[in-house]
Amino acid sequence: MVGVFVHPELVIEPGFGQFAAAPLIGIATIGITFSLQASFAPIRLLDWTVRGGLAAVSVFVSLDANNTKAAVGCIPILGAMGYWVARCRRAASSNPLELAQILSTNLSPSPEAVSSEPAWQARIELRLSPVR
Repeated sequence: MVGVFVHPELVIEPGFGQFAAAPLIGIATIGITFSLQASFAPIRLLDWTVRGGLAAVSVFVSLDANNTKAAVGCIPILGAMGYWVARCRRAASSNPLELAQILSTNLSPSPEAVSSEPAWQARIELRLSPVR
């Protein structure tokens, strides 16, 4: 909602003015979502630092009326999103348990998340078993 007040060209000027402001609001919103839900590092303090910085930059982009400064602020947001996708792909190809830890929003891993591989496979087999 803030984007409508900070970037009035979203509602006042229909047409090409919207094409400049809409991606800025979209990227800032996705950046805020990533700062709340994504995991960027296995070390808790480093993860919180990255998430806090991402949240600060995302709030700056959504609240800044200057489109040029906001567009420059989108660069670290897009970089963090790209890093997270690359980290998930790397984890998915090497170890599915590591991917489960990256995708979980809980910062302290549960004993189930770090359990042995047969227990992980058993949970998958339960999900894939046919309903009778």
